[in-house]
Amino acid sequence: MRFSSKMIYVFFLATLIPVLASCGDSQVPVVSRSLTRAKKLNDQLVELIRKKNYRKALPIAEKVLALREKSLKPESPRVIESIDSLAAIYVATRRYKKAEELYVRRLAILKKTSDPEHLDVAATLYKMAPAYRRQGKFAKAAKFLKQARVIYEKNLGPDHMFIVQTIKRQANLYQSIGMWQQAAPFMKEARAMKARLAKQQTKKSG
Repeated sequence: MRFSSKMIYVFFLATLIPVLASCGDSQVPVVSRSLTRAKKLNDQLVELIRKKNYRKALPIAEKVLALREKSLKPESPRVIESIDSLAAIYVATRRYKKAEELYVRRLAILKKTSDPEHLDVAATLYKMAPAYRRQGKFAKAAKFLKQARVIYEKNLGPDHMFIVQTIKRQANLYQSIGMWQQAAPFMKEARAMKARLAKQQTKKSG
């Protein structure tokens, strides 16, 4: 018996339909349930972070990240959100090495998926500095803050509150190791920039 192309197509379709149905019945609901659970847990997490209940928030943050990692791509905004939350909790609970590992991972994702001078890269470098400072890695912390400032200035101009915050963090870094003379120019610069921004805002509102 000879098979026509139409018969072969019908046979192929008949064998494919059960496979597709199986995928729909098992995999999709599992992913959906995982993400639904992750969302519910994340809602609890946001409230715990707001209350600064970091010790109770820690295992929930770890669970949310694990659930999202199983269901989403590494570069998914929700995965990155979970990395940020967990890293911040690690810093708050003095687990600085773990925080460093997450920030390094986040930075690697950003460098693959966005411009190396994107604002998100600057924000990550800014967040990484305290984790390094707390581990005594002052040179790395200073380097990352300097890089963050360069990126902020390139994207936002010479005066911006993000830059003020970065300069203050640079000053705090030197103050933490007793280098008051090195910290003083940063504090002076931050105050001057903040005053300029306030003056600009007054002009706009007037």
